[in-house]
Amino acid sequence: MKITKKQLNKIKMIVCDLDGTLFNHKKEISSATITYLIKLQENGYTLVLATGRFFYELKPYIEQLQLEKYHGYVICCNGIEIYDLTHNKCRSFSFLEQIEINELLQLSLYYRLNIRANFDHKYQMILNNWLYFLIPLIRIFTKRYPDLTFYKNTAVVPWNKLGKICLLSSPRKLKLFEAAAQTKFPGLYQYYYTNRYCVEVVKAEVNKCYAVKYLCQLNNLNLENVLAFGDSGNDEELLNNAGIGIIMKNGLSSLKKKATYLTFKNNRHEGVLNMLEYLFDDLIKDKN
Repeated sequence: MKITKKQLNKIKMIVCDLDGTLFNHKKEISSATITYLIKLQENGYTLVLATGRFFYELKPYIEQLQLEKYHGYVICCNGIEIYDLTHNKCRSFSFLEQIEINELLQLSLYYRLNIRANFDHKYQMILNNWLYFLIPLIRIFTKRYPDLTFYKNTAVVPWNKLGKICLLSSPRKLKLFEAAAQTKFPGLYQYYYTNRYCVEVVKAEVNKCYAVKYLCQLNNLNLENVLAFGDSGNDEELLNNAGIGIIMKNGLSSLKKKATYLTFKNNRHEGVLNMLEYLFDDLIKDKN
């Protein structure tokens, strides 16, 4: 289905996921993409970064995209926190509390899942016993987390409040865990698959779509004024409800099967930039 000029004329806010979307394979935003996103902001579009990452990880990208100058926003941890960069304000939603964390950890360990969380601005993992002996090898594949701390069991884990819990294992084990959790804790949590081997667990009311709705209310907009890019499960509700929701060519197969709009290129080849140029070049020329 083709995106019409009528749809584009309604767009006032552009929301971009980071990993697998704006980021290339080097976990960077290309200079050409940065330049074009700044150009869109100069032409009156509000830019929002919506990610599963945490705010302290995002400062370089906030500076590169000049979000403070152009009144942009950042949605962190799948919608738990919203940062208004112009006014230096943060709006927080539902965190996982200690009782909930303990319940989820017990069930995760029953299925022998590996568990990752961010606590006190540090990434930490609980590993299966046999994996614990492979920590030197694991560190090679987790360079994004240089300060990663490992635990053998939950007894010494200091987690008392978390934005999300990431569970890593085989697709079969993750699906078994999700089915058991939905039976044991009906309606309490959402389960976002970032890939086949990782699911993020958050409170049921936490999602990027709810956070974007909140920003729309602040700016006298609604979701039909939003163009959104994403690639994984934590983007699905937003992509389904935005005025224009575009799934990355490299996105999850389950999302692409239901996609109305798909980028022409993947994130390794500047898929977001390519799509934005295709959609907005003529509109910007008309404005100027």
